[in-house]
Amino acid sequence: MTLRKRVVRNFRTLAVRLALRRPGPESVPLTGEAIFQRNYRHCFLTGPGGKAVFVALEEHKNGFTGRWLPSDNLPSSPCSVSRRELSYFGVEVREFYCEIQCDYQSAGDYLINFWWRPRLALVKFRIQKWLFGRRKLAHHGRMTVLSHMYQRYVEENEPGLSEVGLMTDFYGPMWVHHPDDDRLLRHYRLLLQSLVSSNDLEVNQGIYVLAARGISTLDSSERDNRRHRDMVIMQRIIAALTLALVLVGIFQAI
Repeated sequence: MTLRKRVVRNFRTLAVRLALRRPGPESVPLTGEAIFQRNYRHCFLTGPGGKAVFVALEEHKNGFTGRWLPSDNLPSSPCSVSRRELSYFGVEVREFYCEIQCDYQSAGDYLINFWWRPRLALVKFRIQKWLFGRRKLAHHGRMTVLSHMYQRYVEENEPGLSEVGLMTDFYGPMWVHHPDDDRLLRHYRLLLQSLVSSNDLEVNQGIYVLAARGISTLDSSERDNRRHRDMVIMQRIIAALTLALVLVGIFQAI
């Protein structure tokens, strides 16, 4: 074995060994109080193209045991990889640290950044969360929701949207940490249900899709808004003409 391969193998062995000090469960909590207790890692060996082919679970005398991840839809199978074979794989680590998820793309990336990156990311996230929680989130109405779904379908070819997806589009993923998240969710749930009742939207298993009547409703709303804008402009023109006539009358009187 060449010196270069030996160094690469040692770096990857060290990275996997450090990652396995806190192995993560198969099912990682994403919500609730359990998310604040997260402090573990998933370690993957990758093949050509960076595709994960092996998940390491524990270290043994000659290498690491884990599960082989087949390329098709077949179930994973237990197997082991020796330290010598590590030079043929890449290493990726996914770390779950409280509310933060950090992905490391190589053994070197993990060894250099594993201590400071999740801690810095957590501090940044909690500052952003605190600042976002102080914002007052505006409620959008029926026409705004219909217009958003229409634009999303036309521009992104995404016809379906859930309640959570709609709120994420409006406020970003941070909305789930806002103090008014439950109230906002109830508001949009009722609004979407009302649009379904008026046949502007269709719903299937919690996914809302713009219906043909919804496009007609948007068109009618746009015509009403256009008439309103025209009336406002006309009123301003009349007011300006009236003011001009009054000024002309004053100058003639003088």
